[in-house]
Amino acid sequence: MENVRAFTIAHNVKEMSEDAVFYPPDIVENDETIQMIRDNGFKIIFRTIQDRADIDVYFETVAFLKELELKEIDSDVYNAYLSEPDEKNRKEKKVKKVKKKKSKRTYW
Repeated sequence: MENVRAFTIAHNVKEMSEDAVFYPPDIVENDETIQMIRDNGFKIIFRTIQDRADIDVYFETVAFLKELELKEIDSDVYNAYLSEPDEKNRKEKKVKKVKKKKSKRTYW
């Protein structure tokens, strides 16, 4: 069930973000991700034009959220993270990239 909830979060974050990366990446296809999420949590890094308050409101509505760490990161850190050529080192999968015009905020 953890993977289904993670998929829902990933889908909703993609809707409010310019691009997003999550780990484990294969949450729908791989049933082993259930235990991975139980043991290590579900991680998303995303860039958005949304205000922090809007993002907080969304995550406050997520059911069964045991713990949340949301922090704004520098664009250089984000870009360096995405540019990691070895997906095994990065352990995340790029899921969406769309250009938008407002200033961007990046969260981990």
